[in-house]
Amino acid sequence: MMNTICKTCQHELGDMCMKPLAETDASGEHYHELLRSKDVLSLDGTCHVYAKKTIKYKIDMYVSQKVYSFKMMYWTVRSFFKNNLYGRIKYGFNIEETWNLDDTITKFIYPRLKYLFNESYGGHPAMLDIEFCNEHNLNQYNLDEVDNMMDIWSQIKSQILYGFDMMYKQNKTFETLTKEQHVEVQESLRLFALFYTNLWS
Repeated sequence: MMNTICKTCQHELGDMCMKPLAETDASGEHYHELLRSKDVLSLDGTCHVYAKKTIKYKIDMYVSQKVYSFKMMYWTVRSFFKNNLYGRIKYGFNIEETWNLDDTITKFIYPRLKYLFNESYGGHPAMLDIEFCNEHNLNQYNLDEVDNMMDIWSQIKSQILYGFDMMYKQNKTFETLTKEQHVEVQESLRLFALFYTNLWS
């Protein structure tokens, strides 16, 4: 097999490049500038480069995959005992839930809130009247055009669910909310806090 020199690190084909992965490109892989091939195998922070997929290449690839699988299994088991089991014993919850606490809270609240408002909530809060609406800046809910407080409460519930629905979907898709959507979410959270003690059936 012909020797091939990497123009970047001057390693011959088959040599181990000790260039750390921290100095690699954005993809996290170290590509040798080869004359013939760019087959790269990352293994424990180093790279092997071969012009052909030789038996040694296949063996190294197999070992690399097994090492990766073992590491993933190790971190999964470690995470279960350190964050899940230990957290539930000491704190009463999985520690990983605090890594994105807003997402955790939204996932818990949204489906239950949706059921409460759509399936089992038959009345409106006793404090909800025209004076209360004027005092807490609820004039945007057409106070002069409704016949009773149930209509206003229905609009308020829809606004709360609309905001939580956007947050729930945003946490799944990782899409950034627009400025208008952010305003809607803030209004939903304001109403949620305002009627927090009335969320019962």
